[in-house]
Amino acid sequence: MALQAIIGRPFTFEVLFVDDTNTPITVNNPVINIFTFTPLGGKQTLVSSPMVPVIPAEVGRYTYTYVIPATFKDGDSIYGEMGGVDPTTSLNLITEQQLVVISANRGTGGSIGGGSCCCGLVSRFIKGG
Repeated sequence: MALQAIIGRPFTFEVLFVDDTNTPITVNNPVINIFTFTPLGGKQTLVSSPMVPVIPAEVGRYTYTYVIPATFKDGDSIYGEMGGVDPTTSLNLITEQQLVVISANRGTGGSIGGGSCCCGLVSRFIKGG
């Protein structure tokens, strides 16, 4: 399922790298490539940059904050491909996250006091046992 990001606002990509036992690991060269596709299907790179460790530090977790350009239209997609090198095996670890960009006024049906809603925050409740 794709996450949503608001046009003109920052979105933080986040990844947790783990080994084959699901133990978080510090990778070498954590990077992100943010891209989209042109109407003809060509890949268009928007950013290629190192990722930084989260603050406070957590083993294996990295972030990159990207401001969604105002040139995007509501419903467009952006992809973040995040990778790093496992220092033990020298294997490239790669994951991808898809974003659907939305306009800042989508879903602003109002709130108490006549203001607008806080787009970007979504709550889901799951009945548990």
